[in-house]
Amino acid sequence: MPAATGLVPDTVSPARLQQANALMGLTRSAIGIGGPIVSGLIVAGFGAGWVFAVDSVSYVVSAGYLASLRIPATRPKEARESFARELAGGWHELRSRTWVWASIVYFSIWNLAIAPFFVLGPLVFERELGGASSWGLNGTGAAIGGVVGGAIALRFRPRRPLAAAYALLAVSALQPALLTFPAPVWVLAAAAALAVNNLVIGNTLWLTVLQERIPRDAISRVSAYDWMGSLVFMPVGYAVAGPLAGAIGIDTTLWITAAILLGSNVAIMAVPSIRRVERL
Repeated sequence: MPAATGLVPDTVSPARLQQANALMGLTRSAIGIGGPIVSGLIVAGFGAGWVFAVDSVSYVVSAGYLASLRIPATRPKEARESFARELAGGWHELRSRTWVWASIVYFSIWNLAIAPFFVLGPLVFERELGGASSWGLNGTGAAIGGVVGGAIALRFRPRRPLAAAYALLAVSALQPALLTFPAPVWVLAAAAALAVNNLVIGNTLWLTVLQERIPRDAISRVSAYDWMGSLVFMPVGYAVAGPLAGAIGIDTTLWITAAILLGSNVAIMAVPSIRRVERL
């Protein structure tokens, strides 16, 4: 993913960056809807082994498309630095921009908080909402929301992209909050659709801002720090969800999750440099 983030500006013009990022998110979401359907048909008609055979071929086709790309080198080979110096250079680009490192701190807290939803959500659905079929409907709602979000992101260009992105992500707190009642399955599916819709739009705006403002030869390194920082605490969220729910209850754990998600959004939007980032 960091490599892909750095590759996009080499393949499209600066004016098309957001559309390119939106299209990537749109296609991923569309596959999220169609992939399971096609897989189910193949399993039913030919057996599970053929699904993996088709999946293997898809990677070969993808590699062929990547190999066919012709992109300009950002620096001549003789100008390349050592790995350690490049790592330090990427860290300097990150540290020198408050809006970058503050966003990564926010992402790390957000991912830590959302993890318990994916641990406890299936349990609540199994006990109170009809089990796997209902959880599947929730996932379908999320995938549809991603497709709609990708389509919206093609044209949505707010004046302050980061402030808009983080305001949209605040609705993610609805999912764990609604699960405490629990709300009807269709309401939860709608909340999942809205959350992923906004997540796709927010990610598109974030990637576009990053690609527009970070020097071309440092984008992938900054993106690597972004991914590492964003995901570093997510395994902790998965690990503590069960024991925490056992100690204080599932509903209380989900309310804490919702509060952290909402609180982190309020905190990041209070950072002045986030609000100062405007559309180029």
